[in-house]
Amino acid sequence: MSETDKAGQTKSKAPMGLIMGLSALLVALSLGVFFVWYRAISAVDEGFDALLVRETALGRHWTCEDRALAGFPFRIEFSCQKITLSVPQTGEHYQFGRTLAVAQIYQPDLAIVESDGPLIASPSGQDPITASWQLARGSIRFQGRDLPVRVSFEADSITITHGENARPPGRISHVEMHAVRHEETFAQERGYDLAATIKDLSEPALDAILNRADVMTVNFDALLTQVMPPARETTQERLETWRKNNGLLRLRNFSIERGDVNFQASGDIGLDQARRPQFQIDLKVKGLDQIMRATGQKPELLGLLGGKRAAQGELNFTLRSKEGQVSAGPLMLGKVSPLY
Repeated sequence: MSETDKAGQTKSKAPMGLIMGLSALLVALSLGVFFVWYRAISAVDEGFDALLVRETALGRHWTCEDRALAGFPFRIEFSCQKITLSVPQTGEHYQFGRTLAVAQIYQPDLAIVESDGPLIASPSGQDPITASWQLARGSIRFQGRDLPVRVSFEADSITITHGENARPPGRISHVEMHAVRHEETFAQERGYDLAATIKDLSEPALDAILNRADVMTVNFDALLTQVMPPARETTQERLETWRKNNGLLRLRNFSIERGDVNFQASGDIGLDQARRPQFQIDLKVKGLDQIMRATGQKPELLGLLGGKRAAQGELNFTLRSKEGQVSAGPLMLGKVSPLY
């Protein structure tokens, strides 16, 4: 064999060896990615089963029809064609449409959720309420085994119907809600910042009462303290736990705008030792005279709360309760009973 033939064989073997090596590396990487993905979805599947067991122990029964896991190689996709929740203690029942939760394999603590709806809520002894929408999505960020760090939700073009009667449906163009752990005080107060916005809310029943059709915009901003992890408690027991821990709703701003009517409130709300609402809320109201006229009341009575401006429907006063006695400015309005 000539020197030229030997050199040719050496050159041909080198590329072949490189190709085989790269192929083996790709196979190993693919198997590694599959192994990581499989471990991740197995953990999600097992975690969901464990969650169902815990929720059942807490008195909440969930079902997930046609549960599926997908998303290989870099996503974890968890879906249910229909989700139901029943609470035997209270007789409540809820049903959701197809729901999809997605997390990235490299960021499993953040889940993005989308739901096709509708949501059918059946409170105990009441007609069902059905909410449908054009688009609904949310996100949940976890940290450890405690409550989530952040929960967000938004939806567009919402229609709400009550039962099967001929009552016109309510509509909302956009709703947005957020609950974010207040990191500065969470260790001591377990506080969450709460915020919500509802745009272009129309309610035909209210339009009929006021004899005019206006859409409403609602804004809510507050800090809720002593938010505890889920436990097997009734609503009353949960409120009692919250009261004993000195829970408080610090209302920064709650506003409603509907045409010429404007309502703003801020203050603190809690429960006293007798389990009665305890609060001090500063209120600013504009256009209250229009509501009184529409409902057959005499707006002149508003003058008792503050003179001419009050008679014109513009009020600034403090609503407070002390030992069950509720007052609005200088007027005593009556007493409130314990909630439970």
